[in-house]
This record gives sequence, C-alpha cells and structure tokens, in this order.
Amino acid sequence: MIGPGKAINTSYFRVICPSVLGSPFGATSPLTTNPLTGEKYKASFPQLTPADMARCHAKILDDLGIDSVHTVIGASMGGIQALEFAAQFPDRLDRLVGLACTHQTTPGTVAFRRVQRRAILADPEYKDGNYTPGVPLEGMKVARELGMTCYRSREEFDARFDWNPTGRMHFMTATFEVESYMDYQANKFARLYDPNCYLLLSKAMDLANLGRNALNLAEGTSRISCDTLIIGIKQDLLIPIQEQRNLVNILQSYGHSAQLMEVDSKFGHDAMFNGQMQRDVFSPLVREYVEEQLANILPHEQHRYSSL
Repeated sequence: MIGPGKAINTSYFRVICPSVLGSPFGATSPLTTNPLTGEKYKASFPQLTPADMARCHAKILDDLGIDSVHTVIGASMGGIQALEFAAQFPDRLDRLVGLACTHQTTPGTVAFRRVQRRAILADPEYKDGNYTPGVPLEGMKVARELGMTCYRSREEFDARFDWNPTGRMHFMTATFEVESYMDYQANKFARLYDPNCYLLLSKAMDLANLGRNALNLAEGTSRISCDTLIIGIKQDLLIPIQEQRNLVNILQSYGHSAQLMEVDSKFGHDAMFNGQMQRDVFSPLVREYVEEQLANILPHEQHRYSSL
C-alpha cells in the first residue's frame, strides 16, 4: 500500500512509520537495558497505554521538526494509537484513517486477551519474566493459537481446511489440517516475539480509552476534530463493527466530519494483512480519501505536509 503510485503515494508524501513504544523490534521496551540497574527491564518495564504511545509519536515529530502531518493512518493497535494522537494533538493532523480500531476496549475483548496473557503467565518457563532468551514458551504458542481463532473467522477456516482427518487420530497429535496450521503459526510466532513485550502491549490495548482524563467517553472522543475515515470489517470478532459505528456516531454528533466504511471479509480482523483485500478494498478507499483535494493542496503547500 506504500510506494510510488500506490495508495499511500510516496511520489506525493513523505511517510513516517515508527516502531511502537514497547515493541521488541527497535523501540524502548522490556528488552531495553535499565540505566539504573544495568539489567534489562524485563517484567519491571512500566505499563504503557495508547496515550503514551501517541505522545511518543508526537515527540518524534518534534525531533524531526515537523509541526503537522497530512494524514495519520493506523490499523488495529496502530488505529488505536492514531485515534489517541488525533485526540491529544488535534492541531497536528488534517486527516485520520483508522482501520479495525476502537475508541475504548470493551470487556469482551479484555476477557479474550486476559486468557492469552494467562497462558503465558501460567507457563512455568516464564519465571516471572526471567525466562531464558531465545527459547520459545509454550504459553506464547497457546496465546497465538487462541488469537488465530479470533483474528480470523469460522467462514475462512471451514472453507480453507480439510474437514476430514489428515493425521493420526489421537488426542496428543494434530489430527486435522487446521491443527497443523495452527501449530505452525504458533511456533513461528513464539520464535519471533518476546513474551514480556507481548504481555505489555496486550495490556496496553486493553487500556485503550479516549474517555480517560475526560468528562466521559463521548467528550474524550469528540476531541478528534479532524476529517476522519474509519474502516470496519463486519466479520471482525476482536473489534466488532459496532464499536466503529459507535465511534463515528459520536464524532458526527459533535458536528465533526467523520465517515464509516463497512467492508465484508471472511478474513475477519486479519483482513488488513490479506494481499487481495489490501489491493482490491483497502487501497482504493485509502487512496481516494488521502488524495482528496490533493490537486488543490500541492501547488500551494507542497513542502508543508508529510504523512505519518
């Protein structure tokens, strides 16, 4: 979706895509060394919220000398951060695109993520966050498998995998094709992702709430005053479409320019990672919205805007 001539057209925009605070991939996180102790933070790393992440993004813009951006775009946890950024820094963006995101995590989603975290915390090899580096935890595998059942849809699984046994029929083995797939995905994820970082970011998403430090959720959400496009997936089990409807209804009730595009996909929450969905659905929506009125902007303010 990003590149010359693509939905986020780098022929027009400079794109800033920072690693999220708390991530094991290049950001300050539980893997970072605590300067006070000389040891990695591990499980002692302070709990983050999406509001913290948004402030971190604003600091990056400060350091780059950028006052405002044309569009802030994010999906899932990135969309939650985008909403927080728009609410905290309304003068620093013109447009907002949020895909499969929410303005407040619901108890149903919290319950789901709690089970994922419990799988890791209950693993004896987790050792209160002092696990052996590089050794995949079984708890991480279970958490990932549980996630797969919620990030996708029953429709996809039923159409994609063989309904008949493909392996030995015993409760300790992967009898069905879908079991082998889940096992493969779980092992791959557990090798790549740090457990403490996973736990930190999982709880951070649960703490998403634009109503925090506001009169209520509606008032906090109404601080998003820029032109807004929210894209929801009707088959999303993790962040149901009703949450995006509620979000847009609040923005519209306060007189803000906000629109909701509802799309169908058997890939559920993970539709954003599907190549065909990106090409045929999300890219056209994002491109049309981001480039709206671009012809009027470029001749006058070609050097002012960046895209985050």
